[in-house]
Amino acid sequence: MKNLFNPTEVKRLILREFHFLEEEYDFKIVDKTKRPYVSITYRNPTTAVRVGYEPRDRGVFVLLICLVDGEIPPYPIHIQPGDKINMFYLDDLMTLRASDSEASDFEASAVSSNPKSSIARAASALRTYATDILTGDFDVFVELDQIVKRR
Repeated sequence: MKNLFNPTEVKRLILREFHFLEEEYDFKIVDKTKRPYVSITYRNPTTAVRVGYEPRDRGVFVLLICLVDGEIPPYPIHIQPGDKINMFYLDDLMTLRASDSEASDFEASAVSSNPKSSIARAASALRTYATDILTGDFDVFVELDQIVKRR
C-alpha cells in the first residue's frame, strides 16, 4: 500500500478542517509538531483540543482537554480509580452521543489510509458532538471518566 502520509499536507488539512475552532470558539493554535507525526493543539480560555495524525497507524486522533488552572494538564499514563481525568478522546464521546452506526463509522474512518477523509470526518464529529466542551461545559466528562475507568 502506498504511504499517503505527507506531513506538510496533513498539517494543511488539519488547519483547514479545524479552522472553525478559531472562527467560532475563540481558539488559538498553541503548538504544532510535525515529526514523527503531525499534531496541532488549539486552546481557548477553558478548553484545549489536540488534533493529530499518526502515519504508522494511519489514524487521526482528537483529544478534548479541560484546562486546569489555565494550563493543559499532563497526559495521564496510569489512571487510578480515584484520579480525576481531564482529557478524553473524541471517539469516547462518540460512544455516548452518536448512534451505534455513527460511532462505528467514525472509528473506522479514524484509521484510514486516506488522511483527507479521516481528518474531515473528525472535524465534523467534533463540531456536531462536542459544542458544550468547546464552550467550557465539561459535565459529560463525569460519564466519560466512568467509561475510561471501566476499560
